[in-house]
Amino acid sequence: MVDDGRHCFNYHKLLTLDMTDKIREYLAEIGRRGGQKSRRTLDPETARSMVRVREARRAYRRFRTSCFWSYRPDLHIGLGDVDWVAETLMRNGNRDAWKVGRSLCLYPTFNEDRLGSRLGMAVHAPDPGHDGGVRTS
Repeated sequence: MVDDGRHCFNYHKLLTLDMTDKIREYLAEIGRRGGQKSRRTLDPETARSMVRVREARRAYRRFRTSCFWSYRPDLHIGLGDVDWVAETLMRNGNRDAWKVGRSLCLYPTFNEDRLGSRLGMAVHAPDPGHDGGVRTS
């Protein structure tokens, strides 16, 4: 029997088409499962916390040489560190760092350009039951 190659080619072509259909079915199935499992809803507080952590990490990297030079470059910033990053930026940084630090605060209610630069001090959101909001330390 002489094999001219056509039989092998046809078999390979049929096998490839068959595998493609099976692969397509498999990918469709895992896509359906993945889409169902990955649909999660975050409550607003969790979403805000995630954004604050992301922005604090970004600020740490951006101002590392000017504000965080004595800390490790790969320091892990978590939710508990966001206030520390904001305070350090506002205490040790320039005006841009101060603005970023202010944006990391929980309740940005003051206009930092007007009030903070005029008074030359950090402006913090007032605590419930506290009538001020401006701290000098």
